[in-house]
Amino acid sequence: MAHVIGMLLLHCGPPHQTFTMFGNIVMSDTLYNFYGINHDFIRAYYKVFWRLLKELCPALAAALTKEDEISSC
Repeated sequence: MAHVIGMLLLHCGPPHQTFTMFGNIVMSDTLYNFYGINHDFIRAYYKVFWRLLKELCPALAAALTKEDEISSC
């Protein structure tokens, strides 16, 4: 999370605004669900992600899903 906060501080202004923005990002429904134990949600989210990646950036999807590489799906 330190990298995310660092980038927000560089680009978003005063620390109190950055803290508010970071809090809003972390507490958004999508990201908040990744911190829970709802494995069905996470699986469905990654399934949509990989489907869209294969449709929109097939070369990148192919490079990320090589047999000798680790995959998140």
